[in-house]
Amino acid sequence: MAFGFDRLTDYFIAVAALGAANDPEKLIAIAALLGLHDGAAKPQPVLQTPIKPTIELTPIKPETKPPATAKQPPEPARPASRQPTRIQHTVTRRPPRAEPPEWLEHVKALPPPRAVVVPPPAPAPLFAPRWSRAILSTAMSKDVATNTVDVEAMVDAIARGMVLRRVPRRIVPTLSHGVQLLVDRGPSSPPFLKDQDLLVQQIQVVAGNDRVQVLRFDPSRGFIAGKGPRTRWESYFDLLPPLPAMTIVVISDLGIARVPHESNAREPQWRDFLARLHSRGHRVIVFVPFAPARWPRLPRGLAHLVPWDRRTSVQLVRKIVGHRRRRMVIG
Repeated sequence: MAFGFDRLTDYFIAVAALGAANDPEKLIAIAALLGLHDGAAKPQPVLQTPIKPTIELTPIKPETKPPATAKQPPEPARPASRQPTRIQHTVTRRPPRAEPPEWLEHVKALPPPRAVVVPPPAPAPLFAPRWSRAILSTAMSKDVATNTVDVEAMVDAIARGMVLRRVPRRIVPTLSHGVQLLVDRGPSSPPFLKDQDLLVQQIQVVAGNDRVQVLRFDPSRGFIAGKGPRTRWESYFDLLPPLPAMTIVVISDLGIARVPHESNAREPQWRDFLARLHSRGHRVIVFVPFAPARWPRLPRGLAHLVPWDRRTSVQLVRKIVGHRRRRMVIG
């Protein structure tokens, strides 16, 4: 009878598990169940000694399912295995080096570039650029009565019952009489040198270059002034005086800043200097680069001090200077 080796293996496992090595009837029954015996003859026991089982079988416990209410977290997904990437090396061959042309041997090298010195940026004007022209024209202009009759002033005077003793004329500010510009070059002036030069240029543009007389002066040496080198300067009042109708504009700190080991004009000297200018009948305007709280105390009407600052406005200058605006006072 034909049989397979897998049945024979099952036969020995069953004999060892049931302990039927010395029991012929069990051996025949096991063989009959596995199809290894037809049940006609009874085989003799082959094994004389009991065969000890070499394989231990453990009973399989039935799987226990968790209660329906408990939710188990999902198993984390296993990362996909990364396959090594293949790097392909491509070798590129360089083209053969071309020989330089013949004309290259006869070319002269260019000279090295010149060192360029970048000038420093121009200083920002202390007056607001948007209002600088209006501020300067308002401060330096002089009220002049024109030949035009002020009709509005006449009607207003008649309506009030006033007696017209003279014909009112319109008053307009003008710079036609010219400006004498005094620029302070004393010991305390170096921080404002570029600002002074810029302000001088702006005044020349507003008033006209031909109507502005520029003089530099030094208050620390008795108010000497001049146009050329400092060694040729002399006392300001020894120079040719300006025209009586000219406005005198002074750019100075009025001795507010102090320089160590340097003597500068103090408040009494400045008061005397401005008083002599005022006595000549000139209108004096002073641009001061410091706050009004630091200004020297000067008699009222001696000079008009204008703050040289970004916060200065046209309304402030008009209030300081006191223009009569349009009309002449009717007596």
